[in-house]
Amino acid sequence: MALYCLFSDSPDLLPEEEDTLAINLERVVNEGRRDDLHIINNGQEQSLESWMLAHLKRMQPLAALLDAHYGGNDYRAAVALMQGKAGHSESTISAQVNSDSKRLGSLWQLGFTLAQQHRESLLQQTLSPNTQAKYEVLAEKSILQQAEIEQSETEDFAEFLQQYR
Repeated sequence: MALYCLFSDSPDLLPEEEDTLAINLERVVNEGRRDDLHIINNGQEQSLESWMLAHLKRMQPLAALLDAHYGGNDYRAAVALMQGKAGHSESTISAQVNSDSKRLGSLWQLGFTLAQQHRESLLQQTLSPNTQAKYEVLAEKSILQQAEIEQSETEDFAEFLQQYR
C-alpha cells in the first residue's frame, strides 16, 4: 500500500479537497459497513466499493513485481484478499470485532477472552534446553547484580526521592 501510494501521482491538496476528505472520512467511520456507501471522488459521488476495487486493481502489478522479487505469491494473495473484502464488509476485522463482542456480551469480554487465548498460546511454547539454560544464567547474574547495587547504596529511599522534588 505504501509503495502504491509512493508510485502514484497525487494532485496538490487544496483546502476544498481537504473538506471533501473530511466528509469522506466521516462517512467511512460512521457508515463504513453500509453496503451502498458512497464517497466523493473528483467531485462525483462514487461507491466506496468501486473506489477500493479500482485502487486494488492498480496495486496488482506492484504486487506481482514484489512476488517475483521475493518469490511466492504473498503480495498478490493479499491484494486478492482485500478485493474480496471490498464488497463484503462483514469480513473486515472491525466487523468481526463487533460480531465477537456481541456474541461474548461486551468488548471488554472479547479483550479478556483474546488475552486468555494469547496467554495459553504462549504458555504452550517451550524453550530449547540451551535457551532455557541461557536465561537461567542471565536471571542468576541479574539477581547477584541487584544484590551488589542494593548493598552499595548508602542513601535511604526518602533522601533519594528528595533529589527529584
